[in-house]
Amino acid sequence: MVSREFRGRPLVPGYVEGEAVVTKNGLNWLATYQKTVVSRTKRAIGADKNNPDVFEKDLTQKILVIPHGIGSTTGGLVIAEIACMGLEPKAILCAHTVDTLTLSGVLLANNWFNARIVLVDQLGEEVLEKISTGEKVIVHPDGRVEVQ
Repeated sequence: MVSREFRGRPLVPGYVEGEAVVTKNGLNWLATYQKTVVSRTKRAIGADKNNPDVFEKDLTQKILVIPHGIGSTTGGLVIAEIACMGLEPKAILCAHTVDTLTLSGVLLANNWFNARIVLVDQLGEEVLEKISTGEKVIVHPDGRVEVQ
């Protein structure tokens, strides 16, 4: 039985199941993943001290639920690099319209490194309130998101 369901726009569709990591703050890709990329670690541990929702959390192969991405133009390349390392999220779910840095990073990761990061946006602000970190999330190719 589905406890909660949301519908968004599937920009990079696919079916994935996984554990959610939710932040109500915009996700700064560089600040979050810089330590992982520079140190070439085996897990992607959130390093953004300004975002307590992801700081020191294991983000490897998680489903990230964010309002949108923020940061410098390196954001897209950071996403691509973590995919090159095999540490990319299974999916990125955006409450708002996806920003160009996040979209470009997902497209680069999927095309350059054969990563498969599912990307759904326009899920609405309520997705940030009604999904909690640690919950199981299922993302469907039509942009439907179930929380179990």
